[in-house]
Amino acid sequence: MRNGMEPVLFSLLLIPTLAALVSVVSAAERAATEFMQNGRMPKLSTQQNPVRRWTRELWRHFDDLSRLGENRDIPKALGYVICCLTAILGFAVMPVAPPFDVASDATMIAPAVDVGVLFVLAMFGLSVVGKVLASCGSRSRDLAVGRWIVLAACGLAVLGIARSSGTWRLDVIVNEQEQTGVWWLAQQPLGFAAMLLCLVWMICGITAPQLGIPSAEVVGPEGDRRPGCGPFQIADHLQLIAASYLFVELFFGGWHVWGIDAAPSSNGWHTLRWTVRFLALHLKVLALLLWLVWLRFVRLPAAQTDVWRIRLAVAALVAAALNFIVTECAEQYLASQPLVWKAAVGWLVLTIGLAILATFTKQLMPE
Repeated sequence: MRNGMEPVLFSLLLIPTLAALVSVVSAAERAATEFMQNGRMPKLSTQQNPVRRWTRELWRHFDDLSRLGENRDIPKALGYVICCLTAILGFAVMPVAPPFDVASDATMIAPAVDVGVLFVLAMFGLSVVGKVLASCGSRSRDLAVGRWIVLAACGLAVLGIARSSGTWRLDVIVNEQEQTGVWWLAQQPLGFAAMLLCLVWMICGITAPQLGIPSAEVVGPEGDRRPGCGPFQIADHLQLIAASYLFVELFFGGWHVWGIDAAPSSNGWHTLRWTVRFLALHLKVLALLLWLVWLRFVRLPAAQTDVWRIRLAVAALVAAALNFIVTECAEQYLASQPLVWKAAVGWLVLTIGLAILATFTKQLMPE
């Protein structure tokens, strides 16, 4: 693990890891949809065993990929390839494991790229091209505009972290949270809110599973074959997973676990400690994905995609813009003050914004 093969080995494990995550999320979506339709969770019987359900979803995804070659719609097939590749390429600079020792970098293909966060955002921007190619009709323009708004919100949200930490490197951002013991969630609450709204925006765009109907040819309202169906469901999930990794590494400390530091010690304990930190990162991502699935398919089952996504995109952009303004003011006028004062300003603005939103929501609700 201490030689140059470490990044290569983890890179080879990336594809099966992503495939497993996509299948688990798909299985969770179908379980949530079944719960909403039948009023109960699937029984842990022979036919509803979670492992069987996960394996069935994995096989369904491979079947969808095999059907892609049968589609003679070249723009749609090309759009799918662009969406998948951009999601996977984002992991080229996104660390998926902590450094094994204090002298090595975080494990991935090229974790030491100084513009790592910008590269990931650029991949998300290129995915817009794939979505536009795959769309047809009047929805293409709305789809592209919505994605550019969300991308701008993500950029403004992470700009606050880059402004405060002085770096765009993801591994350095995670290591800084580990060294200080304070996650950027506490220091950048408005940026956290903006990124979270972007994730909800993404999950609201994923088509609800149609139980009993093959996922490759699900037809939407008015005959609209939207990108959320069939192979594009896989692309949507890959992009959501990539955004979830970015979110966890920026705001939830990545692999940081309190009480597990990076100081060298005996080899056996050092390996165990590395394993705990490695599992912590991926369990955070998995927990976030399952929460998003629960929110979308249990708490918001009747969400109208177009209306909800417009509101979420605008809210994310407003929160991100406020985060940029608050961060700039804090860095300019509170530079000599303790960190808690800078964080307090962001939390105060967020609290006021939520209070105003709750007030207007209550006034608009019928008696």
